[in-house]
Amino acid sequence: MFKRLKLKHDCNGIAIHQEDLFVTSGSSVDQYTLDGQKVNTLYEDTWGAKNVVGVGVSPDGKKVYVTERFNGILRTLSRDGAVTANLQDPAFKTSNFIDNILVTANGQVFVLGDDIVSQVDTEGKKVLKTIKLDISRLGSIYVNDDTSQMIVGYSGNDVIELTINIS
Repeated sequence: MFKRLKLKHDCNGIAIHQEDLFVTSGSSVDQYTLDGQKVNTLYEDTWGAKNVVGVGVSPDGKKVYVTERFNGILRTLSRDGAVTANLQDPAFKTSNFIDNILVTANGQVFVLGDDIVSQVDTEGKKVLKTIKLDISRLGSIYVNDDTSQMIVGYSGNDVIELTINIS
């Protein structure tokens, strides 16, 4: 059995923390209850439609990470929507319309570009590591915190790369 929520905008990126659901619409990040009631708009971008795509939440729920795909920005927000950090990096730009961020259960933050995965510090202020991949058009990643291994899937491609070491 599943529950279907009907929102008044596109659902591009999603993240959840306890009873809070965060959804990017292309131009904003909105917070909802799990019943679909809008709580507030945490962040709104004036740059253009289809720019705000990725969203992730720290394990303690105190930070919300938002990616802007065209200008290559990772914004770190507090739970009230205040911007606490802006990190711009050309490697964060992506031509793919994907939820290009992963926050692991241990709090590691990864941002996907077209052919680069960047590990960012938990404050969202600096890039810790950059992994350049041979194939472009990243689609998704999974990171196992226990083994420090990454699995990468590609958009529009039949390739999955297994066990990329990130330590």
